[in-house]
Amino acid sequence: MKVEVWDTYARKPDGNTLHFDILVEEGTPASRVYQFGKAYLRALGVEDARLDASTCQFCHVEEVDEDIARTIREHGYQIVFLEEIPAQLPSRPSRRDLILHIRAHYPEYRFADFRGYTYEAVRNLLERLQKEGSAPPITVKGIDHLNLTVRNLDETIAFYRKVFGFGVLKRMPGQRGAIIGNEAVKLCIYEDENFRRASKEGFNHFGLNVENFDEVECRLRALGVPILYGGVVHWEQSRSLYIRDPNGYEIEISEKWGGAVDQEMEGACPGQGGCTAAR
Repeated sequence: MKVEVWDTYARKPDGNTLHFDILVEEGTPASRVYQFGKAYLRALGVEDARLDASTCQFCHVEEVDEDIARTIREHGYQIVFLEEIPAQLPSRPSRRDLILHIRAHYPEYRFADFRGYTYEAVRNLLERLQKEGSAPPITVKGIDHLNLTVRNLDETIAFYRKVFGFGVLKRMPGQRGAIIGNEAVKLCIYEDENFRRASKEGFNHFGLNVENFDEVECRLRALGVPILYGGVVHWEQSRSLYIRDPNGYEIEISEKWGGAVDQEMEGACPGQGGCTAAR
């Protein structure tokens, strides 16, 4: 039996963080996965731990043995406990200790890929984070859904998970497709091996309205995501940042919903002849 594995972190009242996997049948909605995780935590006496796309995300699909498969068929899920991450680092932390501490305490790096990071690189990152403080993840507040053709499903899922914390809400049975997002926005993405790169013909970009806009530019640069048009674009009553996903789709990240205007603003929009607004 193939199952989905959801990587999960939950903070305990004592400050320690529980790290565990939630195993569910393929196609289980994210909301249902969160319910399973909360039921497990309640059984442990952890009532108020946050469980959403910022703490629990799809990781991969794997084959399981018949005992685990039977449990999932009967109860809907199986928990695989991994470790309890202490609130404080040991006096002589290993590379793994440092990575787990970052995942537990800095949400923007909770599901980051640390492969290739040396001990020194991880230690330097943690020192910088401790100095700067933890920035909350980018939280998208609006848009219903977009249906996008992508060149590589897994690459696209990884990008939106890294930048916006989007979880996989549903896998499309029998095809290379998925619905990703959170409670505010859904992207339906389908892989087409013949797809090369998104064209701007008839489509310029889609916009995502976010919280904590002042922190977004630093977050994007820390994640290595190129920012278009030289940085923050200042509009009449709002500000925007522009990036591209791995398929070439341009994304506007906006400070205020709809630019905080009731009528069409004059001036060129980035991607339509360039930005003429003063920065």
